[in-house]
Amino acid sequence: MPKWSPDGNWIAYTGGDHFHMASVFVIPGAGGMPVNVGAKVQRYITGFEWLPDSQSLAISTWDAVDWPILRVRTTDSSVERLTAGPAMRQTWSVAADGTIVWTQSDGSHLGLVFSRSAGDGKVHEIFDANPQMRNWDLGEQGAIEWKNSRGETLQGVLLKPVGYQAGKHYPLIVDGYPAQPNGFKATQMMGNQLWAAHGYAVFWPAARAPHTWMDAYRDQAFNDAAQGPKGVEVLIDDVLSGVDEVIRSGVADPERIGLHGFSSGGGVVGYLVTRTNRFRCAVWASGVYPDWILPALLQTDSTLASFEGGPNVWDAPQTYVNLSAVYHLGQVSTPMLLAVGDDDGFFFLGALELYNSLRALKKDVTPLRYAGQGHGFTGAALKDFASRESAFFDRYLKIPAEPR
Repeated sequence: MPKWSPDGNWIAYTGGDHFHMASVFVIPGAGGMPVNVGAKVQRYITGFEWLPDSQSLAISTWDAVDWPILRVRTTDSSVERLTAGPAMRQTWSVAADGTIVWTQSDGSHLGLVFSRSAGDGKVHEIFDANPQMRNWDLGEQGAIEWKNSRGETLQGVLLKPVGYQAGKHYPLIVDGYPAQPNGFKATQMMGNQLWAAHGYAVFWPAARAPHTWMDAYRDQAFNDAAQGPKGVEVLIDDVLSGVDEVIRSGVADPERIGLHGFSSGGGVVGYLVTRTNRFRCAVWASGVYPDWILPALLQTDSTLASFEGGPNVWDAPQTYVNLSAVYHLGQVSTPMLLAVGDDDGFFFLGALELYNSLRALKKDVTPLRYAGQGHGFTGAALKDFASRESAFFDRYLKIPAEPR
C-alpha cells in the first residue's frame, strides 16, 4: 500500500515476511534505502496514513484484546498511543488538518464514531449508529489480565451475566476462538450477549494456537512459540491459566465450565478436549481441521509444511499426527456436540472424521449436520443450531456438578 507523504518527499508502504508480522517502511521519494519505522511497535500493523507534518504516521495494529491507533514518528520511530482503553477499532481516516476519525465497538456499543482533534488531542463521540442499545440489558464486559506458567502476561475478554451479583458463582462458557478483541459480542456463531442474558459468564482468552500462530497480535517471539506441535502445550497453558484467573475473580463456578469453538475456535476445542477433562461439555462448530494430514494430502501445492513448522507430511508424519485431534480422541471424556454444514468443504470432511472416530470409541457425541449450509449457518439452520446448543449447555452447566 505505497503512499506519498503530503510534502511529496517520502513514500511509506507495508512489508514483511510471509506468516510474520507486517511493518511500515519509509523510503525517500527520489530513491534510497528503506527504513523500518514501525520496528518499535512490535505488533502487526494493519494499516497506516500519513499525518500532515510528513514526519509521522498514524497506524492501526492488533495488541491482544485492543485494536489501537498509534502515532509513529519517522525521524526516530518513537510511538505514541492515540486511543485509550481496549476496544475494536476498524474503519478510520485522517483529515487534511490531522484530525483522526474512527469507528469503534466495545462491550456495550456497536458503531460508535469518534474523532481526535489534531490540535489539543481531545477525543469526541460524534455519532452512535445504534443508540437503542443504551436501553438494552447487557452483561458487563471488560478485559482481564493474568500470567501463564511461563510467566507471560496474557489478556482476555470476560463477559459477566446480565444482572451479575458479586459473590455468586456462575456457569462459565469458554469461547476458544483465538485473539478476539474487546468488541461488542453479537456474532451468532460465537459467544455473545445472548448467553449472558441466559445466566452465563463468557470468557475469550487471547490464547495462541498451533493453527493461528501467524495471527500476530503480540511480538514475533510470543507468536512463534505456538508454531508446530509444541504449540499445543502453549495453547493449553494459555487457556487454562486464564480459566483459573476467572475462577479466582469469583465469577465462575469451577465445577460448571463449558467449551465452545467455531471455525478456528473449533480447532482449539479439539486440542483442549484431548488434553484435559476440566470442561463439563464442549461444542465444536464448523471447526478447522481435526486431521492435518487430510488437507496436506488433498490440497494441491499445500502450504501446510511452512504453516505447521517446516516438515512435510512424508518426511515427518508424526508431526502431523501430534497436531491432529482425531489421533488423540481416546483421551476424550468430555460430552461433545458437533455441528457442520454439508457445503463446508474440508471442514465437513473433518467433522465426519471427528464424529466417526468418537462414535467408534464409544464417546458421548451428538452430531448436527445441516444441508445446504457452508461455513457458519444461516436462516432455519442457525435458529435450530442456536436452540440445540443452548439446550446442550443448559443440560450440563445449569445443574450442580455431581461429586467426583
